[in-house]
Amino acid sequence: MRTALTSDQIFAMPDEDTLARAMENLRTRRPPSSPLRPYDNIPVPRIRIRAETLTLLRDLVDHAPTDFFGSQVSARTGLNQGSISDPLRQLEQAGWLTSRPEDDASWLSRATPGRGPGRRRTYYTLTAAGRRAAKHELQQRAPQLT
Repeated sequence: MRTALTSDQIFAMPDEDTLARAMENLRTRRPPSSPLRPYDNIPVPRIRIRAETLTLLRDLVDHAPTDFFGSQVSARTGLNQGSISDPLRQLEQAGWLTSRPEDDASWLSRATPGRGPGRRRTYYTLTAAGRRAAKHELQQRAPQLT
């Protein structure tokens, strides 16, 4: 292999300290490179948005006035339940969504005979400011969705 490479294409292996620093840099979480600019006329903070969050926002805007829970969104969008829970929590903390626990009557009605009703669902609702912010982000990133 060395005969196929010229001398300017062969590099020496880095020393142990350099490798250790590189591995530490990979493991250390760094803050974002720049803070996000706030929206001009929307009273919610801007958040970092990935592709799954864009799909989630599109679904929330399309079904805006209704309450929803995570598995409904998962079924409608095809996203994994695990990839929905973190963005929902992030959107709620930023004020884009509000949440409420499932009421007792509907929770108990889901119980199968001989077993309990299971975990109580959390219902989310898109706030008015959250809907405006979601529409803004979807409009800004429209080419990424296609």
